[in-house]
Amino acid sequence: MPKRKKKSSRSIIQARAKKEIGNSGLAAIVPCSPSRAIRPSTPNSHFTLTVEKVLNRYPRLERRFYESLVLLSVLDPVRGCRFTNSIYTTDDTLDQLRRSFVDAIAMICDSHKGGDTVMAVALQSTPFRTVIWLAANKNPKTGTVQYLQRIVDTLRKATPDTRVRVADEISDCVVEFCRSSSIKDIINVCMKCRIYFPMLSRFSRRETDHHQPVTRTKHFIGRLATYSRTVNTLLDVAFDIPQLLENCELRICESSRHLPSPLNPDASTLDGIVRRMFPEFTANEVRSGLDRLNVFGNLHERTRRACSFKSRVHAELLVLEKFRSNGWEFVAGDKYIGCSKPSCFCCYHYINSLPERYSVSGCHNKIYTHWRAPDLTGVQDLEAVKVREDALNAVVAKLRAEVCRCIDERPVKIRPHYDSVTGSTSVIRLEEAKK
Repeated sequence: MPKRKKKSSRSIIQARAKKEIGNSGLAAIVPCSPSRAIRPSTPNSHFTLTVEKVLNRYPRLERRFYESLVLLSVLDPVRGCRFTNSIYTTDDTLDQLRRSFVDAIAMICDSHKGGDTVMAVALQSTPFRTVIWLAANKNPKTGTVQYLQRIVDTLRKATPDTRVRVADEISDCVVEFCRSSSIKDIINVCMKCRIYFPMLSRFSRRETDHHQPVTRTKHFIGRLATYSRTVNTLLDVAFDIPQLLENCELRICESSRHLPSPLNPDASTLDGIVRRMFPEFTANEVRSGLDRLNVFGNLHERTRRACSFKSRVHAELLVLEKFRSNGWEFVAGDKYIGCSKPSCFCCYHYINSLPERYSVSGCHNKIYTHWRAPDLTGVQDLEAVKVREDALNAVVAKLRAEVCRCIDERPVKIRPHYDSVTGSTSVIRLEEAKK
């Protein structure tokens, strides 16, 4: 009797997917391995995606995206100078003040150096109250809502006569909440900077990366200056738009879980990535350009190492997807998402590719391989799935164009900069200080 042919794991997955989709209509599409990508939806789903689209098209798109992202991060992860446009994309004074308020809330919640506590904020309009939605790259630390509620309660009681006292009270609260990331860092770098005092005049005229203690001191002192400006913004809103704080509610979006890289470091060779990214006639030119650049570093080994990472959804995309998936209204119809730092390269171009025309606070133009598009979970319609796919394809096109620019133009590398704008205050020269 002939032996029964053993089914492959892929056949088992496809059979299971057919059964689940046949029973439920649509599976949630999450960028992970195929075995975890199929989740049943409700019986009310009004369309059906084929198994091939669910199991094949999205993993291929995900691979195209991450291969382009990895290659560009190896060539040059800084794609331009940092810029901000948070309040200048609207002529309405109230919109500008409201956007400044959203940025201010995000800023005073970003309590630690690095990316984990980067905070995004948006204002939801409901018939009964304003809901302030918060999201962080990593779940906000315990006490964030209570901390913000205390500040909001203090702002509600503020009057023009008590402005100075209230400003001091809120400033103390903010510094206490963010103490570990500001005060201690400032003290440490200031101690290291003492030997450079005689040379500060010369440093103020030069742009260099060789004097990190001075650069970091400027950055952290700039952060304290930002807190002062932020408190004034909060008070301006309390006096000019008091209804924004009346009966408002604070809510937190759950952060995403980390997912392993969909790329296999051993199989993702530089030659293979280029072959999949470009048509044959272009791929040959790209290979030649990479061979020239490879003189300055081992691109093959760096590319292999860069394929190992864990991805997460950035804060501004968590808030954005919360509003998109639920069809929520923004306050005054202003689709603005504030953030404690300008968006990264991928977030900025992903958001700009969406049809709803959202606004964000700017872009620091850096590439991060751990970036991930919003996960699609729960009941989704075909339009939502297609919008996500189109936006990702738009980002892939941007990444590939930047790879070609790196090779063709070989531009001078952008001077590394902090993601945030807190160190952007002007530097006074020593001669001016003596006057």
